Amino acid sequence: MKRVLFALALMTAFGSTAFSQSATEKSQQQDPQSALAEFKVHGITWHAVTLKKEKFESYRNMLEKVMNLKPMMEMDGVRVYAMENGSIIEIYLPDKVPAYKYNGDIAFGFRVTDIEAASKALEKAGYKMLGQITDVKEMKYKFRHFTGPDGLVYGLNEQN
Repeated sequence: MKRVLFALALMTAFGSTAFSQSATEKSQQQDPQSALAEFKVHGITWHAVTLKKEKFESYRNMLEKVMNLKPMMEMDGVRVYAMENGSIIEIYLPDKVPAYKYNGDIAFGFRVTDIEAASKALEKAGYKMLGQITDVKEMKYKFRHFTGPDGLVYGLNEQN
């Protein structure tokens, strides 16, 4: 439930308007939202699922053979699938997730128009950024993770 409430709060705060205040206006405000640069959240488009070996193979078969998705990236214990609308689902074996894990089994991320601005805004508002922005040039895709107010891991991503 905390994940849903946090997602709704972010979508409400970021999704309906791009904040376009001048630097002077921003510096005069004490509200945490004054840290927001010009970016929008387009939706929740990144999903990561951590599965044990037998479930990993079953899930992979479902995605590839039933849903006819083709992996866009394959590594030992990791598969990444992109869908026509830009959504991405990644499946992982437990020993292949980042060191900060993905909340046990599932994580999701927000598609933003400017990942640098979104990262700065979240950091200034007090959220812990995990790692650096990763640019996957062959996919025209950037991503970064952060810890939300509930202590769970979420993602930011930008698609160009």
